[in-house]
Amino acid sequence: MSAASLLKNWKKRNPQIKNIVLFISDALRWDYTPKSVLSRGVAFKTVSSCIWTPASFSSIVTGLYPQHHGVYSFCEDRLAEKVSSLLNLYGYNTSLWTENTWIGYDQPTSSPLYRLLRAKYRVSLKDLQPPFVYLEDEKGGHCPYGWSATDKDYEEWDCLRFFQDFGKRNEKMLRKKYQEGVERSAREFESRMRIIDDRGLADETLVIFLSDHGELLGEYGGVVGHGELTAPEVVYVPTVLIHPDLPGGKSFEKEGVLRHVDLYPTLCDLLSRRVETRVDGVSLLTIEKLPDLGFTYFIEKGKALSHELKEVSVWDKDGGYLFRRGASLPLLILRAFHLTMLSNSSLTAVYQRQRMRKFPSTLKNYGKLLTHFCRVSTKYGSPNFSLKQAKIFINRIYRQQIKMTEKEKIKIIVNWLKKEGKI
Repeated sequence: MSAASLLKNWKKRNPQIKNIVLFISDALRWDYTPKSVLSRGVAFKTVSSCIWTPASFSSIVTGLYPQHHGVYSFCEDRLAEKVSSLLNLYGYNTSLWTENTWIGYDQPTSSPLYRLLRAKYRVSLKDLQPPFVYLEDEKGGHCPYGWSATDKDYEEWDCLRFFQDFGKRNEKMLRKKYQEGVERSAREFESRMRIIDDRGLADETLVIFLSDHGELLGEYGGVVGHGELTAPEVVYVPTVLIHPDLPGGKSFEKEGVLRHVDLYPTLCDLLSRRVETRVDGVSLLTIEKLPDLGFTYFIEKGKALSHELKEVSVWDKDGGYLFRRGASLPLLILRAFHLTMLSNSSLTAVYQRQRMRKFPSTLKNYGKLLTHFCRVSTKYGSPNFSLKQAKIFINRIYRQQIKMTEKEKIKIIVNWLKKEGKI
Protein backbone atom coordinates (compact mmCIF):
# COMPACT_ATOMS: atom_id res chain seq x y z
CA MET A 1 0.00 0.00 0.00
CA SER A 2 1.27 3.47 -0.89
CA ALA A 3 1.70 6.20 1.71
CA ALA A 4 -1.15 8.19 0.19
CA SER A 5 -3.53 5.20 0.26
CA LEU A 6 -2.65 4.43 3.86
CA LEU A 7 -3.30 8.02 4.97
CA LYS A 8 -6.53 8.35 2.99
CA ASN A 9 -7.93 5.17 4.51
CA TRP A 10 -6.82 6.31 7.94
CA LYS A 11 -8.60 9.65 7.55
CA LYS A 12 -11.83 7.90 6.55
CA ARG A 13 -11.66 5.83 9.73
CA ASN A 14 -10.75 8.83 11.91
CA PRO A 15 -12.91 11.87 11.18
CA GLN A 16 -12.61 12.83 14.87
CA ILE A 17 -9.05 14.28 14.67
CA LYS A 18 -9.23 17.64 16.47
CA ASN A 19 -5.69 18.32 17.62
CA ILE A 20 -2.23 18.52 16.07
CA VAL A 21 1.05 18.18 17.97
CA LEU A 22 4.24 19.06 16.09
CA PHE A 23 7.35 18.15 18.07
CA ILE A 24 10.37 19.58 16.23
CA SER A 25 13.61 17.98 17.39
CA ASP A 26 16.08 20.62 16.25
CA ALA A 27 19.07 19.68 14.06
CA LEU A 28 18.15 15.99 13.82
CA ARG A 29 19.33 14.24 10.67
CA TRP A 30 17.43 11.39 9.07
CA ASP A 31 20.01 8.66 9.77
CA TYR A 32 19.95 9.42 13.52
CA THR A 33 16.17 9.20 13.94
CA PRO A 34 15.55 7.46 17.30
CA LYS A 35 14.35 3.88 16.93
CA SER A 36 11.90 4.42 19.77
CA VAL A 37 10.19 7.12 17.70
CA LEU A 38 10.26 5.12 14.46
CA SER A 39 8.56 2.21 16.21
CA ARG A 40 5.62 4.45 17.15
CA GLY A 41 4.39 5.48 13.71
CA VAL A 42 4.72 6.02 9.97
CA ALA A 43 8.05 7.52 8.90
CA PHE A 44 8.90 9.64 5.86
CA LYS A 45 12.30 10.69 4.60
CA THR A 46 11.81 14.44 4.41
CA VAL A 47 13.52 17.18 2.40
CA SER A 48 13.94 20.25 4.59
CA SER A 49 13.12 23.60 3.02
CA CYS A 50 16.33 25.13 4.35
CA ILE A 51 19.44 24.22 6.34
CA TRP A 52 18.69 27.00 8.84
CA THR A 53 15.97 27.16 11.51
CA PRO A 54 14.16 30.46 10.67
CA ALA A 55 13.35 29.52 7.09
CA SER A 56 12.52 25.87 7.85
CA PHE A 57 10.12 26.64 10.70
CA SER A 58 8.39 29.21 8.49
CA SER A 59 7.98 26.67 5.68
CA ILE A 60 6.58 24.06 8.07
CA VAL A 61 3.82 26.36 9.36
CA THR A 62 2.93 28.04 6.01
CA GLY A 63 3.54 25.47 3.24
CA LEU A 64 5.71 28.02 1.40
CA TYR A 65 9.31 27.81 0.23
CA PRO A 66 11.66 30.43 1.75
CA GLN A 67 11.68 32.69 -1.30
CA HIS A 68 7.89 32.91 -1.03
CA HIS A 69 7.46 33.42 2.73
CA GLY A 70 10.52 35.69 2.87
CA VAL A 71 11.99 34.58 6.22
CA TYR A 72 15.73 33.85 6.11
CA SER A 73 17.18 34.99 9.43
CA PHE A 74 16.36 35.55 13.08
CA CYS A 75 17.48 39.17 13.01
CA GLU A 76 15.24 41.07 10.63
CA ASP A 77 12.66 38.81 8.99
CA ARG A 78 9.07 38.05 10.00
CA LEU A 79 6.18 36.29 8.35
CA ALA A 80 3.76 38.71 6.76
CA GLU A 81 1.07 39.61 9.28
CA LYS A 82 -1.83 38.16 7.33
CA VAL A 83 -0.14 35.06 5.90
CA SER A 84 -2.02 31.87 6.76
CA SER A 85 -0.16 29.48 9.02
CA LEU A 86 -0.71 26.67 11.49
CA LEU A 87 -0.27 29.19 14.28
CA ASN A 88 -3.22 31.35 13.25
CA LEU A 89 -5.82 28.77 12.21
CA TYR A 90 -9.21 30.30 12.93
CA GLY A 91 -11.13 28.36 15.57
CA TYR A 92 -8.06 26.62 17.05
CA ASN A 93 -6.10 27.27 20.22
CA THR A 94 -2.44 27.52 19.24
CA SER A 95 0.80 27.38 21.17
CA LEU A 96 4.50 27.70 20.40
CA TRP A 97 6.25 25.95 23.27
CA THR A 98 9.95 26.23 24.12
CA GLU A 99 10.69 24.30 27.28
CA ASN A 100 14.44 23.86 26.92
CA THR A 101 15.25 26.30 24.15
CA TRP A 102 15.41 30.11 24.25
CA ILE A 103 15.62 29.85 28.05
CA GLY A 104 17.96 32.84 28.24
CA TYR A 105 15.04 35.19 27.59
CA ASP A 106 13.18 36.63 30.57
CA GLN A 107 9.98 36.17 28.61
CA PRO A 108 10.30 33.23 26.15
CA THR A 109 7.72 34.90 23.91
CA SER A 110 10.23 37.70 23.31
CA SER A 111 12.67 35.31 21.63
CA PRO A 112 13.46 35.65 17.90
CA LEU A 113 11.52 32.48 17.03
CA TYR A 114 8.28 33.91 18.45
CA ARG A 115 8.80 37.19 16.63
CA LEU A 116 9.52 35.73 13.21
CA LEU A 117 6.57 33.29 13.37
CA ARG A 118 4.28 35.96 14.90
CA ALA A 119 3.33 33.45 17.59
CA LYS A 120 1.10 34.91 20.29
CA TYR A 121 0.64 32.13 22.81
CA ARG A 122 2.88 29.88 24.89
CA VAL A 123 0.77 27.25 26.62
CA SER A 124 2.03 23.87 27.79
CA LEU A 125 0.65 20.65 26.36
CA LYS A 126 -0.83 19.93 29.80
CA ASP A 127 -2.95 23.08 29.70
CA LEU A 128 -3.75 23.71 26.02
CA GLN A 129 -7.45 23.14 25.44
CA PRO A 130 -8.86 21.30 22.37
CA PRO A 131 -9.16 21.89 19.55
CA PHE A 132 -5.51 22.90 19.33
CA VAL A 133 -2.33 23.13 17.28
CA TYR A 134 0.75 22.71 19.46
CA LEU A 135 4.21 23.41 18.02
CA GLU A 136 7.33 22.75 20.09
CA ASP A 137 10.92 23.72 19.37
CA GLU A 138 12.91 21.08 21.25
CA LYS A 139 16.71 21.19 21.64
CA GLY A 140 17.12 17.94 19.71
CA GLY A 141 20.60 17.40 18.28
CA HIS A 142 21.52 21.08 18.30
CA CYS A 143 24.87 22.10 19.71
CA PRO A 144 26.12 21.98 22.41
CA TYR A 145 25.40 18.29 21.79
CA GLY A 146 23.72 16.54 24.67
CA TRP A 147 22.93 19.82 26.40
CA SER A 148 20.15 20.15 28.96
CA ALA A 149 19.09 22.85 31.40
CA THR A 150 21.17 21.16 34.11
CA ASP A 151 24.38 21.16 32.05
CA LYS A 152 27.20 22.74 34.06
CA ASP A 153 29.76 22.76 31.22
CA TYR A 154 28.09 24.98 28.62
CA GLU A 155 25.41 27.62 28.27
CA GLU A 156 22.41 26.92 26.02
CA TRP A 157 23.97 28.41 22.86
CA ASP A 158 27.62 27.99 23.83
CA CYS A 159 28.42 26.18 20.59
CA LEU A 160 31.74 27.92 20.02
CA ARG A 161 33.31 26.71 23.25
CA PHE A 162 31.74 23.28 22.80
CA PHE A 163 33.41 22.82 19.40
CA GLN A 164 36.68 24.24 20.69
CA ASP A 165 36.67 21.47 23.30
CA PHE A 166 35.61 18.70 20.94
CA GLY A 167 38.00 19.88 18.22
CA LYS A 168 40.71 18.43 20.43
CA ARG A 169 39.06 15.01 20.27
CA ASN A 170 38.14 12.66 17.46
CA GLU A 171 35.04 12.53 15.29
CA LYS A 172 33.82 9.34 16.99
CA MET A 173 33.49 11.18 20.33
CA LEU A 174 31.67 14.06 18.63
CA ARG A 175 29.14 11.66 17.14
CA LYS A 176 28.70 9.93 20.48
CA LYS A 177 27.89 13.26 22.11
CA TYR A 178 25.44 14.09 19.30
CA GLN A 179 23.74 10.71 19.84
CA GLU A 180 23.36 11.53 23.53
CA GLY A 181 21.53 14.72 22.60
CA VAL A 182 19.21 12.86 20.23
CA GLU A 183 18.42 10.25 22.89
CA ARG A 184 17.66 13.00 25.41
CA SER A 185 15.28 14.58 22.88
CA ALA A 186 13.56 11.22 22.36
CA ARG A 187 12.96 11.00 26.12
CA GLU A 188 11.43 14.48 26.09
CA PHE A 189 9.16 13.36 23.27
CA GLU A 190 8.03 10.32 25.24
CA SER A 191 7.04 12.63 28.11
CA ARG A 192 4.80 14.57 25.68
CA MET A 193 3.18 11.32 24.55
CA ARG A 194 2.43 10.46 28.17
CA ILE A 195 0.72 13.83 28.62
CA ILE A 196 -1.53 13.12 25.63
CA ASP A 197 -2.38 9.65 26.98
CA ASP A 198 -3.01 10.94 30.50
CA ARG A 199 -5.39 13.58 29.16
CA GLY A 200 -7.30 10.98 27.12
CA LEU A 201 -6.56 12.81 23.87
CA ALA A 202 -4.74 10.08 21.91
CA ASP A 203 -7.67 9.14 19.64
CA GLU A 204 -8.37 12.74 18.60
CA THR A 205 -4.76 13.89 18.24
CA LEU A 206 -2.26 13.43 15.42
CA VAL A 207 1.30 13.67 16.73
CA ILE A 208 4.10 14.55 14.33
CA PHE A 209 7.76 14.08 15.26
CA LEU A 210 10.00 15.97 12.84
CA SER A 211 13.06 18.18 12.47
CA ASP A 212 13.81 21.53 10.88
CA HIS A 213 17.20 20.54 9.41
CA GLY A 214 20.00 18.04 9.97
CA GLU A 215 23.56 18.37 11.20
CA LEU A 216 27.07 17.81 9.84
CA LEU A 217 29.34 15.76 12.08
CA GLY A 218 32.75 16.05 10.46
CA GLU A 219 31.91 15.12 6.86
CA TYR A 220 33.40 16.87 3.81
CA GLY A 221 36.72 17.69 5.39
CA GLY A 222 35.61 18.20 8.97
CA VAL A 223 32.52 20.37 8.57
CA VAL A 224 30.36 20.56 11.71
CA GLY A 225 27.02 22.17 12.51
CA HIS A 226 24.58 23.56 9.95
CA GLY A 227 23.88 26.72 8.00
CA GLU A 228 27.14 26.75 6.04
CA LEU A 229 26.99 23.90 3.52
CA THR A 230 23.98 22.27 1.86
CA ALA A 231 24.52 18.51 1.86
CA PRO A 232 22.43 15.35 2.40
CA GLU A 233 23.20 15.23 6.12
CA VAL A 234 21.51 18.59 6.69
CA VAL A 235 18.80 18.24 4.03
CA TYR A 236 17.31 14.84 4.92
CA VAL A 237 15.32 14.86 8.15
CA PRO A 238 12.62 12.62 9.66
CA THR A 239 8.87 13.08 9.79
CA VAL A 240 6.96 10.46 11.80
CA LEU A 241 3.14 10.48 12.00
CA ILE A 242 1.80 8.90 15.17
CA HIS A 243 -1.78 7.90 16.04
CA PRO A 244 -3.30 4.77 17.65
CA ASP A 245 -4.81 3.71 14.30
CA LEU A 246 -1.60 4.22 12.29
CA PRO A 247 0.86 1.30 12.05
CA GLY A 248 4.06 1.51 14.06
CA GLY A 249 7.50 0.91 12.56
CA LYS A 250 6.33 1.64 8.99
CA SER A 251 8.67 3.61 6.71
CA PHE A 252 8.06 5.00 3.23
CA GLU A 253 11.64 6.16 2.59
CA LYS A 254 11.85 4.03 -0.57
CA GLU A 255 8.65 5.41 -2.13
CA GLY A 256 9.56 9.09 -2.40
CA VAL A 257 10.04 12.14 -0.23
CA LEU A 258 7.92 14.31 1.99
CA ARG A 259 8.69 18.06 1.96
CA HIS A 260 8.31 20.57 4.77
CA VAL A 261 5.91 22.51 2.55
CA ASP A 262 3.54 19.52 2.36
CA LEU A 263 2.73 19.60 6.08
CA TYR A 264 0.55 22.72 6.15
CA PRO A 265 -1.82 21.69 3.30
CA THR A 266 -1.97 18.10 4.62
CA LEU A 267 -2.93 19.19 8.13
CA CYS A 268 -5.48 21.71 6.86
CA ASP A 269 -7.03 18.91 4.80
CA LEU A 270 -7.04 16.58 7.80
CA LEU A 271 -8.77 19.20 9.97
CA SER A 272 -11.23 19.99 7.15
CA ARG A 273 -9.86 23.52 6.97
CA ARG A 274 -9.65 25.01 3.52
CA VAL A 275 -6.18 26.23 2.53
CA GLU A 276 -6.87 29.94 2.23
CA THR A 277 -3.87 30.84 0.10
CA ARG A 278 -1.95 29.07 -2.58
CA VAL A 279 0.98 27.08 -1.26
CA ASP A 280 4.05 25.29 -2.63
CA GLY A 281 3.25 21.96 -1.02
CA VAL A 282 0.56 19.36 -1.64
CA SER A 283 -1.78 17.51 0.69
CA LEU A 284 -0.76 13.91 1.13
CA LEU A 285 -4.48 13.14 1.36
CA THR A 286 -5.12 14.18 -2.25
CA ILE A 287 -2.21 12.59 -4.17
CA GLU A 288 -1.61 9.03 -5.35
CA LYS A 289 2.05 8.73 -4.31
CA LEU A 290 4.72 10.67 -2.49
CA PRO A 291 6.45 13.46 -4.44
CA ASP A 292 9.60 12.45 -6.32
CA LEU A 293 11.50 15.70 -5.78
CA GLY A 294 12.04 18.22 -3.01
CA PHE A 295 13.63 21.67 -3.04
CA THR A 296 15.96 23.31 -0.52
CA TYR A 297 16.85 27.00 -0.50
CA PHE A 298 19.54 28.70 1.57
CA ILE A 299 20.72 32.31 1.35
CA GLU A 300 23.73 33.76 3.15
CA LYS A 301 24.19 37.51 3.36
CA GLY A 302 27.80 37.84 4.44
CA LYS A 303 28.81 41.10 6.08
CA ALA A 304 32.52 40.35 6.24
CA LEU A 305 32.81 39.71 2.49
CA SER A 306 29.79 41.80 1.43
CA HIS A 307 28.22 38.99 -0.55
CA GLU A 308 24.85 37.31 -1.03
CA LEU A 309 25.31 33.63 -1.71
CA LYS A 310 22.35 31.43 -2.66
CA GLU A 311 22.45 27.64 -2.48
CA VAL A 312 19.53 26.02 -4.28
CA SER A 313 19.22 22.27 -4.53
CA VAL A 314 16.89 19.52 -5.71
CA TRP A 315 16.65 16.13 -4.00
CA ASP A 316 14.97 12.78 -4.41
CA LYS A 317 15.17 9.90 -1.95
CA ASP A 318 18.66 8.89 -3.11
CA GLY A 319 20.50 12.16 -3.66
CA GLY A 320 20.45 15.51 -5.38
CA TYR A 321 22.14 18.43 -7.10
CA LEU A 322 23.33 21.64 -5.46
CA PHE A 323 23.80 24.92 -7.34
CA ARG A 324 25.47 28.07 -6.01
CA ARG A 325 24.42 31.45 -7.29
CA GLY A 326 25.67 34.96 -6.66
CA ALA A 327 29.33 34.23 -5.97
CA SER A 328 32.45 33.87 -8.13
CA LEU A 329 35.11 31.22 -7.53
CA PRO A 330 37.52 33.68 -5.81
CA LEU A 331 34.73 34.75 -3.44
CA LEU A 332 33.85 31.12 -2.66
CA ILE A 333 37.50 30.43 -1.80
CA LEU A 334 37.63 33.54 0.42
CA ARG A 335 34.40 32.48 2.12
CA ALA A 336 35.81 29.01 2.88
CA PHE A 337 38.98 30.59 4.27
CA HIS A 338 36.96 33.00 6.40
CA LEU A 339 34.67 30.26 7.80
CA THR A 340 37.57 28.00 8.78
CA MET A 341 40.19 30.54 9.87
CA LEU A 342 38.76 33.94 10.80
CA SER A 343 35.08 33.83 11.72
CA ASN A 344 33.45 33.40 15.11
CA SER A 345 31.96 30.08 13.97
CA SER A 346 31.91 26.44 15.00
CA LEU A 347 33.93 25.51 11.94
CA THR A 348 36.70 27.96 12.86
CA ALA A 349 36.77 26.57 16.40
CA VAL A 350 37.19 22.99 15.15
CA TYR A 351 39.90 23.88 12.62
CA GLN A 352 41.87 25.90 15.17
CA ARG A 353 41.99 22.92 17.52
CA GLN A 354 42.76 20.47 14.71
CA ARG A 355 45.73 22.57 13.55
CA MET A 356 47.14 22.40 17.04
CA ARG A 357 46.69 18.63 17.14
CA LYS A 358 47.63 17.39 13.66
CA PHE A 359 48.54 20.00 11.09
CA PRO A 360 49.11 17.59 8.12
CA SER A 361 45.73 15.98 8.73
CA THR A 362 44.07 19.40 8.90
CA LEU A 363 45.66 20.39 5.59
CA LYS A 364 44.27 17.25 3.96
CA ASN A 365 40.84 17.95 5.39
CA TYR A 366 41.00 21.51 4.14
CA GLY A 367 41.51 20.26 0.60
CA LYS A 368 38.37 18.12 0.90
CA LEU A 369 36.43 21.04 2.33
CA LEU A 370 37.38 23.36 -0.53
CA THR A 371 36.06 20.92 -3.13
CA HIS A 372 32.61 21.11 -1.51
CA PHE A 373 32.54 24.79 -0.60
CA CYS A 374 33.84 26.14 -3.91
CA ARG A 375 32.05 24.22 -6.64
CA VAL A 376 29.34 26.05 -8.56
CA SER A 377 27.40 22.79 -8.78
CA THR A 378 27.74 19.51 -6.89
CA LYS A 379 26.15 16.09 -7.16
CA TYR A 380 25.41 14.19 -3.95
CA GLY A 381 24.48 10.54 -3.71
CA SER A 382 22.81 8.76 -6.66
CA PRO A 383 19.82 10.90 -7.69
CA ASN A 384 17.36 9.26 -10.10
CA PHE A 385 17.17 12.36 -12.26
CA SER A 386 19.63 14.34 -14.36
CA LEU A 387 21.38 17.66 -13.84
CA LYS A 388 19.25 19.12 -16.62
CA GLN A 389 16.04 17.94 -14.96
CA ALA A 390 17.18 19.53 -11.70
CA LYS A 391 17.68 22.89 -13.42
CA ILE A 392 14.24 22.66 -15.05
CA PHE A 393 12.66 21.89 -11.66
CA ILE A 394 14.39 24.88 -10.03
CA ASN A 395 13.40 27.24 -12.83
CA ARG A 396 9.79 26.11 -12.50
CA ILE A 397 9.81 26.91 -8.78
CA TYR A 398 11.40 30.30 -9.41
CA ARG A 399 8.76 31.14 -12.01
CA GLN A 400 5.96 30.10 -9.66
CA GLN A 401 4.52 33.17 -8.03
CA ILE A 402 2.22 32.78 -5.06
CA LYS A 403 -0.40 35.26 -6.14
CA MET A 404 -3.83 35.56 -4.58
CA THR A 405 -7.09 36.41 -6.20
CA GLU A 406 -9.07 39.34 -4.77
CA LYS A 407 -11.52 36.85 -3.28
CA GLU A 408 -8.68 35.07 -1.47
CA LYS A 409 -7.31 38.36 -0.13
CA ILE A 410 -10.73 39.39 1.20
CA LYS A 411 -11.21 36.01 2.88
CA ILE A 412 -7.83 36.27 4.64
CA ILE A 413 -8.61 39.76 5.90
CA VAL A 414 -12.06 38.71 7.16
CA ASN A 415 -10.66 35.67 8.98
CA TRP A 416 -7.90 37.77 10.51
CA LEU A 417 -10.43 40.36 11.72
CA LYS A 418 -12.55 37.57 13.25
CA LYS A 419 -9.53 36.13 15.06
CA GLU A 420 -8.66 39.58 16.41
CA GLY A 421 -12.22 39.99 17.60
CA LYS A 422 -12.78 43.07 15.45
CA ILE A 423 -15.85 41.71 13.69
